[in-house]
Amino acid sequence: MLNRIIQKYKCVQKILTLILSIVVCRNGYAQIENYGNLHLFSSASLKVYGSVINTGASAIINNSGNLLLTQDFTNNGSDLDASGTGNVTFNGAITQNINGSQASTFYDVSKPNSNDVIMANNEIVNHNLSLGAGTFILNNHTLTLNGAYSGSGTLTGSTTSGLVLGGTAGTIYFTPGLTNNFLNVLKLNASSNATLGNSLNMNAGSAFGTVTVNGTLTTNDNLTLKSDSNGTARVAESYGTIAANVTVERYVPPKRAWRFMNEPFVSSTQTIRDAWQEGVNNADLVYADNQNPHPGYGTHITGNNNTSLGYDYNSTINPSIKVWQNNDWSMTEPVTNSDLITKYPAYCLFIRGSRAVNLSQGIYSAVDPTILRAKGVLNELGTNSNKASQSYTGNAEDWVFVGNPYASSVDITNVLTRSSGIYPNKFWVWDPKMSGTYNVGGYVTFSNGVWAPVGSGSYPGGNTNLPIIQANQAFMVQANAAAVSVQFAEPDKNVTEAKVFGKINQQNRTVVYTNLMLPSADSLLLIDGVAAGFGNGYSSAVDGDDAAKLPNFDENIVLMRNDNFLAIEFRPQPILTDTLFYKLYLRQQPYALKIFTDNSGNGLLQGWLVDKYLNTRTTVNFNDTILYNFTPNTDTNSYRNRFMLVFKRTLKATPVATTMLSGGAEAVTLEGNVTVYPNPVVTGGKALLKFSSMKQGSYEVTVSSMDGKLLAVKTLQHKGGNYNYDVQLDARWTTGNYLIRITGDNKYTNTLKLVIGK
Repeated sequence: MLNRIIQKYKCVQKILTLILSIVVCRNGYAQIENYGNLHLFSSASLKVYGSVINTGASAIINNSGNLLLTQDFTNNGSDLDASGTGNVTFNGAITQNINGSQASTFYDVSKPNSNDVIMANNEIVNHNLSLGAGTFILNNHTLTLNGAYSGSGTLTGSTTSGLVLGGTAGTIYFTPGLTNNFLNVLKLNASSNATLGNSLNMNAGSAFGTVTVNGTLTTNDNLTLKSDSNGTARVAESYGTIAANVTVERYVPPKRAWRFMNEPFVSSTQTIRDAWQEGVNNADLVYADNQNPHPGYGTHITGNNNTSLGYDYNSTINPSIKVWQNNDWSMTEPVTNSDLITKYPAYCLFIRGSRAVNLSQGIYSAVDPTILRAKGVLNELGTNSNKASQSYTGNAEDWVFVGNPYASSVDITNVLTRSSGIYPNKFWVWDPKMSGTYNVGGYVTFSNGVWAPVGSGSYPGGNTNLPIIQANQAFMVQANAAAVSVQFAEPDKNVTEAKVFGKINQQNRTVVYTNLMLPSADSLLLIDGVAAGFGNGYSSAVDGDDAAKLPNFDENIVLMRNDNFLAIEFRPQPILTDTLFYKLYLRQQPYALKIFTDNSGNGLLQGWLVDKYLNTRTTVNFNDTILYNFTPNTDTNSYRNRFMLVFKRTLKATPVATTMLSGGAEAVTLEGNVTVYPNPVVTGGKALLKFSSMKQGSYEVTVSSMDGKLLAVKTLQHKGGNYNYDVQLDARWTTGNYLIRITGDNKYTNTLKLVIGK
């Protein structure tokens, strides 16, 4: 049989050479198993009515002719067409597979019929791929095509499939339905070009899809960057051109909150209503009339209830969209059915959920997640290279509202350094996970590697985090000149989409954080916060290192220094009685101050929280965390300038009398001390409160959990001087940290941490 095959395909000076190869018959079909080298020379043709199996560590099939297959091709050896320029035609009556443990490098590949070909490995087509009909299934692998795509057949992708193009590909078509028209990787190498003939989606999820274009990609408006709760597809660092529109999606979790949003377009024909309201708006509050054409997409945008301007009708006339103009939030909201989505660089958008939300129920309506999407021409290098920047002309110290111009997360460190007219070490973002009385979010400030408040929902901090701005996220910078240019570049793009921001390298220092907390059931909600960094090289005067305070829409805490409102203050290492001054803007309800440090024992061993309203002081041990509860009333003195944090450099319990505080503050008498011993103490055991040099009076002692839940109350009648009092622990109290608060009728207060161990 071997001789018959060779004679049948022998041509003049063009021979088929089979070296160490055998042919066997199975069920009437031929199968070629190659254990060495199989050469098919130019113009030779071999049609195999069966399968070709390339076997052996160094087995090679060099094809410069035509290899016609009706069944599978299996490669367990080396490359097919390592040096050939031939054609492989898959023309089976059933589905054919490209199998094997090794990837293959084809030259030309043809599939003239409607039966499928399935890849079981990453494969390369070095020249042309002709799909006359049917589908070429990537099957969670990557196809590299370095030539033209032709025919009416389609590529079938998936959320883990890839397509790499290295030549003039022409128009490419994908199989519609489910995830058939999805890819995880789409890459155009330099000098390549391709056109999308129909819809292609780059998948979302934790392994989010990535587009890289160093050639030219013409989308024909067919490309969508998907987004879900786990991740958002992106355009990676690219130096080519993405022509025509791209649809960009952004998933928004289920929470009623303000968010800083933008779209990464150089141009768009869509209005705000077309994009974020899915092209509709409600004319009334009747839920049966709610316009929701695409469930799970879009949101309601409300304004002055003039529905002819594109606003959704609401029970109030409070706008849910704001723009930044003249260094403040404008009193006039955009007209959503005429203003293009690209009219403003960024928006402050209140998102209640999708358009399924019932506006007639107000703040009591059920919330759900939604996806906001818009269509436009992306800001990418190519022909739009001059658009990846934002300019502003105003005054020094103005805030500038900036939108991320890329469909990708960016590392903002280089952006700030490269830009001009702004402070290069700080920026402000809005965290929708922060609480507040209305639970709608709050500002987070970043300066010199410190952020405040620390521990907010979206920005937990940590040394491993990067200063990241996500896709579709806007932020604030502050001008230090009249002319501002915020400049982005392709290398700023970052692959770590899930992270938001964190620390950058910083000098050795201690940071004291003061968070404003709101008691809620058995927990404490973060409302706002400030930070003070202490280290050599910082100035005691307000300068470019310090970060100004952008006020939240509700409660606020700020640090005051020479009439400046600060979110983050940097100072030299504190000396005795150096002081932080707080200013608070609050409601008449219970609050707590939470004071802690990220680098204890660096000279900040102890201090006092001075309550000027009650004329008391509470010892602050910077090795621990303290909580100080208080409730404002109608008297602004009960909160506005009520608190100061005074530092001392020793842990000794020596009385300090009539201390004059820095900054011109009034004198406050600081004397006496209370400590707890032993600490830790065993479960169900007994601790001692040691009163040292304490004034005579009645003292209330409370024990509470770290989240503020009251566990025990005891009143002590102290005769003055030194005395020890028993504190019996309830056997039901589990191991962990607890707070003991001592409050005297002489206005003495102190909060201690008690550790219960096994």
